[in-house]
Amino acid sequence: MAGNAKSQSRLLQLPGELRNHIYDFAREESPVGEQTVTRSQPLFRGLTQTCRTIRSEYRPMYMEHTIFSMRLLEAYTFIAAYVVPHGEDSHGTLLINFDYGLTSIETSILPLVKLLRRFAKVSAHATCSDPRLRRDLNVVLSACEKGWFDSISAPVARITVKKETRHTDQTPRIVFNWYMCADTRSPFFLSKDTPPSQLWMWRETCFDWFVRFMRNDMAVYVLEVDFRPVWS
Repeated sequence: MAGNAKSQSRLLQLPGELRNHIYDFAREESPVGEQTVTRSQPLFRGLTQTCRTIRSEYRPMYMEHTIFSMRLLEAYTFIAAYVVPHGEDSHGTLLINFDYGLTSIETSILPLVKLLRRFAKVSAHATCSDPRLRRDLNVVLSACEKGWFDSISAPVARITVKKETRHTDQTPRIVFNWYMCADTRSPFFLSKDTPPSQLWMWRETCFDWFVRFMRNDMAVYVLEVDFRPVWS
């Protein structure tokens, strides 16, 4: 079939420079993922499945300029199927939705970080409904592209997205006060040395954080990085 496509394709009869211009026009306008099953516009991905010659010419450009939307678990499948077989020169941009797949108390993303580090031309970006978690995840994912990442990754034992559940039988205000005042891991932990002049601003900032980040199920997702002891 590949041989017939090669001999009958009018596209292959065009000069290579002109084919490259056509490939350049064949770019996806939006991220490609599960939601594209019902889209009205066809996927240009079909060009990669016509014949070996067109696939070898077009696929690198398609992978370089396309954003692939997926959930966390699907990222491992995608990398194994579309990145690993093509080696370190593989291109790809992953948009990973962390609103799905975080069903356990802790979800490790260290395997994903290690995979991304192997392929310098593959980048990943996080999206989720929690702006703080999204920011922290993108800091970690973007670090995979940096040359200095290897020097700091050795002592890292775990990188996890942890679900912190609150007591739902308490009023939101009590939960709010407990998390903000008593938990030293809170980004707005109130120190005993806080000047009284800053208390009003602190309360407003904390309440704004609470309204925007607390889930209906009284759960908060946080990103934690655990380091190995220096003597291990």
